Parts: sequence; structure tokens; C-alpha cells
Amino acid sequence: MRTWRRLVLFLAAFAVSFSATAAWAGIVKDGKKTMNNHVDGAAANVKGNSFNPRNGQCVLYSVTTTSETSHVHVETGVERCDSSTLDECDSGHLFAERWGGGSIYHCNQGGTFSNGTAYYGSSFRNTSTSTTVTGSIGSASIPQSGFGLSDTVTGRTWAEATGGSACPTSNPDGHFGHWDRYLYGTGWITVSDPWSYHTGGPGEAYGPCWTVGPSNSNGGYDVY
Repeated sequence: MRTWRRLVLFLAAFAVSFSATAAWAGIVKDGKKTMNNHVDGAAANVKGNSFNPRNGQCVLYSVTTTSETSHVHVETGVERCDSSTLDECDSGHLFAERWGGGSIYHCNQGGTFSNGTAYYGSSFRNTSTSTTVTGSIGSASIPQSGFGLSDTVTGRTWAEATGGSACPTSNPDGHFGHWDRYLYGTGWITVSDPWSYHTGGPGEAYGPCWTVGPSNSNGGYDVY
């Protein structure tokens, strides 16, 4: 089964239009975002220790640069799925994904990865005056335009379950290490002031699924 995120958005719109109350496939994200809301990029060592997706579900750990004004983002991380894929990316691979607003998701697939191993994911503006952010992790990379220079832009790290109707099984866990935000003219800065959050898309039907642990001195933390 493909394109869970697009399916979720379609079902959510359908349910709202017809005042449906039944549960449907959801998206749950548990993690942190930067308190600073004018970043030029974000990066972290992303580690998935366990995933345990349910049938028809993907579980991922990732770092993003997100425009809260233009509603676009670039995301890099690791993912595993059960009888599903993350848009165009197959289960068990590093991935770089862009969201162009609405239901416009595209995913570029990198190499396979090992549980318990950290992988460096990053995304940042191509230049100080560019409105395009490019993300990369391993051999996977992807650009996304639309990041206005005056937009509210944050860095985020999260554990995510997309698809299915319940949290993943057996308490999956991951870790984010050396989480940094980027500012042109300054460079990389450790994220020392994040907000913890739980959020879901319009079709969220379950969650939260992870506990978000405290941050350490290098911006790292656990989700479990």
C-alpha cells in the first residue's frame, strides 16, 4: 500500500465535509521544536532503536526544517513500514522527503540502515537569500522551494506513526543526538530551548504514542 500521508489528508477532508465521526488512519508526531522561529536549517544524528509498525503503518524518526507560514517542510530520517511505504520510499531505508503544502509529498530513498545506529540528517537554505531548502541524509537528498525569507521557520525532531488506527506495538524507541539549528552569519547552534509537543494531522485517530524525554547538553533526547 502506498502514499499513506496523502490518503490520510484525503480521508480527513472527506470526514470533515460529511461530518463523519468514525476513526480513520491517522498521523501522530511526538517530539520537539525550536523555540527560535527564524532558523535557516536544522540537523541531528537520528537513531531508530526499534520501530514495530502495525499492519499498514510506517514508523519514522526524523529531523525537519519547517515553514509555519508557507506550510512547507523538508524532512530527513529513518523509517520502517509494515505492508506500506512512505510515499515513494520503501520500508527500511534512509529517506529525504519534501512537503509542498496540502497533499503534495515526495520522498527520495537512500540506502538501508541498521537499528541502533545514528545517521546524520540535515536541511538548510541553499544560500542566505535562497527560498529553497535542501535536505540530505546518507545518499538521499531533496530540495523544496517556498521558504520565504520573512517566514516563521522552525527546526523539529520527532517520532512519527503514519497510517493504521493505533500506536505501534511494543513501545518503539529512538534517539536524537547533537540537534542543531542553523543561522547564516552565525553557523550551527545547539538547540538548548526546545518545546516538547504532541501533534497529529487532521485525520489523527490515536496517540500520543511516545514519551518525549528531557534534552541533554548537546540538544539530544530520547523518545520511548
